[in-house]
Amino acid sequence: MKKFILLAVVIVLLAATTGYYMIFIYPKNHHRLPQNETGILINLDSLVHYYTTNETLADSLYLNKSIELEGEIMAIEQNNKNQTVVTLKSADAFTNVSCTLQDNAKNLNLVLGKRVKIKAICNGVLSDVVLSQGYIE
Repeated sequence: MKKFILLAVVIVLLAATTGYYMIFIYPKNHHRLPQNETGILINLDSLVHYYTTNETLADSLYLNKSIELEGEIMAIEQNNKNQTVVTLKSADAFTNVSCTLQDNAKNLNLVLGKRVKIKAICNGVLSDVVLSQGYIE
């Protein structure tokens, strides 16, 4: 019985340690940096078209991959984590591309209407095509 209790305590401690590491430590130290990856070069309007016509196909081609695109800044906002989110205008009136930039984006001179080239990780589509960890080239 004592061996069973000792084994149960060891398993609970291992699970707690693993959970703590995966929730609090791993995400802070393991980031993908799109600027260090070779991105898939795609036209902004083509990306939006793929996602609005066939989301499954678009996910198979772009989801969790580094992509490069160029577009006109339509909106600049801050999210709840105080990160800069840039929305790029597309030809589709209902769907645009929303990109959360990396922390170093605060020093950039972002202006509405300016054309920028962004390299980021594609996260799929909600109402807009969503990109994360964006890097403006």
